[in-house]
Formats: sequence, C-alpha cells, structure tokens
Amino acid sequence: MASLKRWSKRLHPKPYERRKICKIDPEKLALDVRGHPDASQYERTAESGLCQKSIWQMLHKLNVTHGNPHPPKVEIAHR
Repeated sequence: MASLKRWSKRLHPKPYERRKICKIDPEKLALDVRGHPDASQYERTAESGLCQKSIWQMLHKLNVTHGNPHPPKVEIAHR
C-alpha cells in the first residue's frame, strides 16, 4: 500500500532514459563466429563495442549455440 501512496503523490512522470539501439550486421557476426568459435559474448562485446544483449539476440536468430560437445561413446566389450 505504501508504494501505491508514493505513486499517487507523484505529479510529474519519471524521466525516461532512451537506450542506444544496437544494430548488428548478421553476416559480420557469422564471420566473427566462424573466425573465433570459442569467444564468449562478453569478449565479442569488448571487441565490437556493442551491447551484450544485442549480440545474444543476433546469435539466437542465427541459431548459434555454445555448448560443449559430448565425447564419443566408447563401446565396452562384455564378458
């Protein structure tokens, strides 16, 4: 209830800070992924100067996942 009272007492709207829209070229990102497959999103962020969330979104659109491959299954001879 206290938060509702504070909200109702505020006469002017809160200032809104617009965020910079990051546009990424999908072809450039795909080339970067092929060139540096082990790079993390934060490394790509530091390298390109773009925001991490936009890099994640474009990687998601490109269907790029970063997972550890499973080791090959070893057949065990039964006695």
